[in-house]
Amino acid sequence: MTQSVALREIVAARHAARAPLHDEITVVLAGRPGAGKGTQAELVASQMGLVHVSTGDLVRDEVARETTLGRALHSTLTAGRLVDDQTMLDLLARALDDIGPRRGVLLDGHPRTVSQSTALDTLRPIDLVLELDVPARRIIERLRARGRDDDTVAAIDARLHVYDVETRPMLRVFDARGALVTISGDRAPELITADILGRLATWRYAHRGATPDRS
Repeated sequence: MTQSVALREIVAARHAARAPLHDEITVVLAGRPGAGKGTQAELVASQMGLVHVSTGDLVRDEVARETTLGRALHSTLTAGRLVDDQTMLDLLARALDDIGPRRGVLLDGHPRTVSQSTALDTLRPIDLVLELDVPARRIIERLRARGRDDDTVAAIDARLHVYDVETRPMLRVFDARGALVTISGDRAPELITADILGRLATWRYAHRGATPDRS
């Protein structure tokens, strides 16, 4: 696809999505490590007027402010351990409380498991999950190309295995709800953005007039 065609698709998607989404919408962006979630989350959130909430950013901010929790998180990360679910939920609860129930939110990095999504649903019901689908071989190529010491083939395989074991069951739950949309992430970034904007526009028109109570 030529660049001019790609730009036309983006313009069309933006035109279709220019009316605001229901303020209360909660969207989760999922995908394998290296699928490009962070890049797409920032682009889509800015186009759709959603608040981008990155759990990675929440953790880094807490560490940078050197709070009591931040120091504990620093120790956890330095030791190579994952932040526990309850701590992450507490960070999200605080962020969502600051945002307010009437602002649309795009979550990046959480939830990743069935139990995490169940807990989050008690704070703020999830309306839609967008999965960026990138083949494992392409993920390996992308992560290896970064040249980071921790991006060994064994480490990447382990992360992909965790995604298959822990995140795919969560995606099946949302698929059963009719709340999962799978988008090809093995394309030019601008085409992926256009596709996501179009899918969100479709969701908006399908749910126009809905007034979920999030108070």
